[in-house]
Amino acid sequence: MIVLGEKDESDYVDCPFDRRHRMPKSRLLYHFAICGAKKRCDARGHHYFACKYFMGHIFFQEEDLRKHEDECEYKVSIIAETRLVGGGGRTRKIHRT
Repeated sequence: MIVLGEKDESDYVDCPFDRRHRMPKSRLLYHFAICGAKKRCDARGHHYFACKYFMGHIFFQEEDLRKHEDECEYKVSIIAETRLVGGGGRTRKIHRT
């Protein structure tokens, strides 16, 4: 049963820098800009890794990042093909996997 005004728990995520920070998924990237825990992490020189397909996917171990990137739901393969078209324009083919 769906009750108006209730949010599905799957619509929310935790900040990877401080699990006490909980927000709607749609606000995560905005949160990174103001997150004090992230700023403290940056200031102390702590290393973290962002997914190359979606910067909201943060990992503290490079091995975890590599495993994630193999199966990331945002993964898009871009195959660039260059050819001369009149004045030397470029065309790009985009293939989604």
